[in-house]
Amino acid sequence: MNIFAIADLHLALGVPKKRMGDKWQVWHEHEQKLYDNFHKFVAKDDLVLIPGDISWAMTLAEAKPDFDFLKELPGKKVLLKGNHDYWWPSDKKLTEFLDPSITFINKNALEVNGVCIGGTRLWENNEINSEAIIDFVPGTKPEIKPLSEQDQKTFMIECERLENSLEKMPTGHLRIAMTHYPPIEPTMAESRFSHLFEKYNIQHVLFGHIHNAKKLPLYGKKNGVEYHLVAADYLNFCPKQIATLP
Repeated sequence: MNIFAIADLHLALGVPKKRMGDKWQVWHEHEQKLYDNFHKFVAKDDLVLIPGDISWAMTLAEAKPDFDFLKELPGKKVLLKGNHDYWWPSDKKLTEFLDPSITFINKNALEVNGVCIGGTRLWENNEINSEAIIDFVPGTKPEIKPLSEQDQKTFMIECERLENSLEKMPTGHLRIAMTHYPPIEPTMAESRFSHLFEKYNIQHVLFGHIHNAKKLPLYGKKNGVEYHLVAADYLNFCPKQIATLP
């Protein structure tokens, strides 16, 4: 079984006025690129982890065409909520709505065929400047933006959710964490998140949120943890193979 990852699908089949390709050329017909690449590289029994920003829809009804599209893609898909997933309902409603090939993480952890998966969305924070990653220059240290009081509250809630999820992760052959917001700078400087991943023996961390980033070899391994930026446009809309299990 191969494990793949890709974030920020930003599907808008039910709300075509929000299609990304109408704003940025690189996103032109990106749904077809996703479809073709999934079918080229991902097998039916593979695992695909999708850390956030799945659909531009505001409601489940609007999101249905996007999930019909996801259902046609090969692999067992595991979703995480992103900052634009306003359609995301209660766990009960989402479980009833999803095709059996799709599941999700929300304040919990999962084990799928020996792969243990935990994580949470995260938020803007006072350690990592997400916007600065777009034009990151190696050898520089991005300036950290001040947070509003509300952003600080949301950030602290997400920190608690992350550790709670990692604590709940069962044992298994491979331990993977998903966040939507980047949990570490491209400088690979330590963060409160990197300490958590090391504490709970996470092997791979997957995240997105960053668009139009330079195609530099961003991120890598630190203290035994491999960090992967898997935003769809950064990957040219092709799922990234993270690992293989027998």
